[in-house]
Amino acid sequence: MQKITFYTKESYSVKNNALELVEKLNFNYAQKKHVLNLKKAALLTIDAQNYFFNAASTAFIASSPQIITSIKQLQNFFLANNILCLQTKHIDDANGKMQNWWGRSILDDEIVSSLQNTGITIIKKRSYDAFWQTSLKNILKAHGITQIIIVGVCTHLCCETTARAAFIQGFDVFIVLDAVCAHNKNINNNSIINLAHGFVAPILLSDIYAKK
Repeated sequence: MQKITFYTKESYSVKNNALELVEKLNFNYAQKKHVLNLKKAALLTIDAQNYFFNAASTAFIASSPQIITSIKQLQNFFLANNILCLQTKHIDDANGKMQNWWGRSILDDEIVSSLQNTGITIIKKRSYDAFWQTSLKNILKAHGITQIIIVGVCTHLCCETTARAAFIQGFDVFIVLDAVCAHNKNINNNSIINLAHGFVAPILLSDIYAKK
């Protein structure tokens, strides 16, 4: 798989790619399969960990630093409005399925420092699906949540798998086009296009702030 920095300050912004996707998804996006209701929503940040966001890591996602500001702003917005914020932290089982597939494991890792907040609940997971053998569904139900807003990495792996699982379990799912990324533009955008066909409503940061 080719890894490319497709979000850069100099040549191609997160916002530009998000707007490009809106144009490609004109029917699904305009149709608004789900209407966002922040009173019933929770922000779920997927795997914003040093393992993926630190340039020194072998699993570094080169475009990931460009979405940190978007995620930080969303977290602050949600917390300021007393809306539930959750983060996942991926920690593998030693010699488990992830080790067999990737040839390495995430055994000790933290959320990037700029996104850490004591007001945010952390869900530890061991698979792509944030619902699998975790307390996520119980927490959402306990807070009366029916809608999940997904941001983070990787778009085509943990974000996509969790989005599909959430839909199957009865949640309205939104993915924020300008707050997710993957290893290259094609993987990122193709994942979102596939999800938008039957699982999620793609939205922009501006859509969320307009609901305030």
